[in-house]
Amino acid sequence: EVIGIVNLGNRQLDSQICQVTRQDAETLSGSPGVGEIAVILKDPADADHFRDRIRGPLPAGDTAWTWAQISPQSEQAVRLNYVFSQIVTIILILVALLGVASSQLTAVLERKRELAMLSALGMGRISIIRLVISEALTLGTLSVLTTMALAGPITYYFARVGIRIMEAGKSMTAVGTVVDPVIYGDFGSWFFVYAAILSYLATVLASVYPAWYAVRLDPAETLRIS
Repeated sequence: EVIGIVNLGNRQLDSQICQVTRQDAETLSGSPGVGEIAVILKDPADADHFRDRIRGPLPAGDTAWTWAQISPQSEQAVRLNYVFSQIVTIILILVALLGVASSQLTAVLERKRELAMLSALGMGRISIIRLVISEALTLGTLSVLTTMALAGPITYYFARVGIRIMEAGKSMTAVGTVVDPVIYGDFGSWFFVYAAILSYLATVLASVYPAWYAVRLDPAETLRIS
């Protein structure tokens, strides 16, 4: 006896799911008890460990499966999405490195005469390298503070509120899996550590070539041309 229709906002799900009482499900299937228990973990990486831990106490005939085993195509899609996001991140980091390297090299070129003068007065190559690197560290510090001040609140907002990609009450599926209509970001104490390491590492690496160029300046030739 049909007593109501549930509209999940997704035609594919609505055509596949029929909600009944457990007693009716046992009568229809001929098997007593619960047929399936789904457990949502906070960290997907713990799925294999959790599966192995609960398999032992399970009664005979029951078993535990991870989401990757039940829907390998979905797991593969998630992996592809992760790899794609990593590639985009690497490209953005390379663009940032080129930008920092360009600004550092421009600063060295604009001060060729001053650097040549310091070299002629006896300033060693190590001191010149230290000078360029110290400027890079200062730039990295400003970058860290700016990132935390501007990107921190935005990242926190998207981690708590999220970005709605569909209207309220609607949902969609991808490779047989329901997709949350709201996408949430990730935020934590790691954000500040990640921003600091990435900013300092990027500025130092981007200053290697400008520093190498600065120590190879010929004081006599540079001052004569200038």
